[in-house]
Amino acid sequence: MALFYFKRSMRDVVGHLILIVLPVILIGFFDYIYRSSDLISGIHDPGNIFITVLTIGFTLTFQIYGGALTFETIGADFFTPMQGRLLATPMASRRILLSILSMGTLVSFLQTLAVMGFSMVFLRAKIPAFPV
Repeated sequence: MALFYFKRSMRDVVGHLILIVLPVILIGFFDYIYRSSDLISGIHDPGNIFITVLTIGFTLTFQIYGGALTFETIGADFFTPMQGRLLATPMASRRILLSILSMGTLVSFLQTLAVMGFSMVFLRAKIPAFPV
């Protein structure tokens, strides 16, 4: 059942574009604005810490949207007429729910790795605890 929900969530191309490409564009845009402005802020550091703050901040912000997509899947499965068909399967409903939540978490984690990896490689964000 988990494999089915993994495949189902991977087919949402528009959702992946929103949750991967949009944060990368916003991180690059705000980093460009910060580098080209003459404002002095409290986090102005030659060690390029601002791009790291942006990367982690946007990654955590877009995790909320990833969680919302997971709960939309739960809502579509359990609060529509499809509920009767799901409850008629030999699978326990708790197991179906657990597979939706675990695969939603896995897909969201993969999206986070993509955003952070892109930021580290192309935008030179330094995230020392990335392997952890």
